[in-house]
Amino acid sequence: MSNDVTSVLLVEDNTADAYLLEKFLLSVEQIELTQVECLNKAIDYLQDAKVDAILLDLSLPDSRGLDTVRKVHWARPEIPILVLTGLDDEEVAIAALREGAQDYLIKGEIRRTWLVRAIHYAIERQQNLEKLQHLNKELTRSNQELEQFAYVVSHDLQQPLQSIFGFAQILAHIYRGRPAEPVNQYIHQIINASQHMSQLIQDLLTYARVSQPERSCELTDCNQLVEQVIADLQPNINESQAVITTENDLPTLCAHETQLIQLFQNLLSNALKYHLPEQPPHVQVSAKHRENEWCFGIHDNGIGIKPEHFDQVFQIFQRLHTKEEYPGTGIGLATCKKIVENHGGRIWVDSEPAIGTTFYFTLPELMHSKIN
Repeated sequence: MSNDVTSVLLVEDNTADAYLLEKFLLSVEQIELTQVECLNKAIDYLQDAKVDAILLDLSLPDSRGLDTVRKVHWARPEIPILVLTGLDDEEVAIAALREGAQDYLIKGEIRRTWLVRAIHYAIERQQNLEKLQHLNKELTRSNQELEQFAYVVSHDLQQPLQSIFGFAQILAHIYRGRPAEPVNQYIHQIINASQHMSQLIQDLLTYARVSQPERSCELTDCNQLVEQVIADLQPNINESQAVITTENDLPTLCAHETQLIQLFQNLLSNALKYHLPEQPPHVQVSAKHRENEWCFGIHDNGIGIKPEHFDQVFQIFQRLHTKEEYPGTGIGLATCKKIVENHGGRIWVDSEPAIGTTFYFTLPELMHSKIN
């Protein structure tokens, strides 16, 4: 705390209680106290006065109970409120804190040092809260600007990339009758690089979109959702002769359907991609209800992951294999992590090389209570 005088407004109609509190505070050199007897006078005083903290009685002539806290907090939400009451009621204390109070003091148990300390701590907590709110606003603004930047950059990159890809295809058509020409190898490399860059840009766009959680959610039947994803992946399933099964009925959740589709699509695509050459993929989707959440599992019999790489796989652009071994951009699992975190869940992996991998993630049972 600085050496500046701390201005405290005491809202108390009981003469004896007001006298005792004034006696405590006026003996402190750096505290300046002003007292009013009712809520209306307090609201009027707060219109223009400099006030650092408010001591507020819950039983006033013109206002009683939590409505008193609510009205004072609405008048000056930036000023910390310390509630004064003769009731040793924890429920009232918690309710007062929810309405905007910083602390709760019981009359008859107040000591001078405790009171002064409580005032200073309340002011510091309020200042820290304002700093945190400011940082959150700045972070939100920065994320919005970053997302917009991703859209603009991707659009500007896609246009010249499509031109390169188009001209390379024209050259490939021109030289298709001369396979021995060395230029065919260069044309092929240009086409492959263009396709990889295009996929990278699309994956970056997807990652940017899910970095900002959507505000609305809807009831989503995960059984139907997984069936839709499996239907979309049918060409890959047929090519690899894969089998995808669900262990039990999947739940219906209040969630962002488009993001969950992306989540299951990324995890199932990986299970199909990273399989042993001599063994068709067998993938199992499961969900188990736990306390206030559902835990999903995507289990495969693929190449597996070493334990030292468990955290690395969720980092953006971190790949464990070259794109020649397994195509990809290194963004898919980072996107999965963002989606799960947007829904208030967590994601992790358990795996054994050459045996298989299980990706687990949790989703809260009641999404609407967290997002709306």
